[in-house]
Amino acid sequence: MRSHLADTLGGLAHEVEEHVATGAEECQWCPVCRGIQVVRSASPEVREHLATAVTSLAQAATAYLHTPVPDRRDPGVEHIDVTDDEWPDET
Repeated sequence: MRSHLADTLGGLAHEVEEHVATGAEECQWCPVCRGIQVVRSASPEVREHLATAVTSLAQAATAYLHTPVPDRRDPGVEHIDVTDDEWPDET
């Protein structure tokens, strides 16, 4: 199963590779294609550092989003409803 998944993902990556950042006229202006070209031309060490940084950023974002929001109400304060409905009409 794992080999099939790896083959499938490899085939998809190769297919995307053929259609993204091809060097065509429109690719010179596309920010996605320009970013891909920068990564493609980077050394393996730089790519490894970028992958590590992206992974760390994703883990930090996940941890931030899973952090429970603290209850900001002070447990020592009693909240009293003082609406006008409780007071008798003054006439």
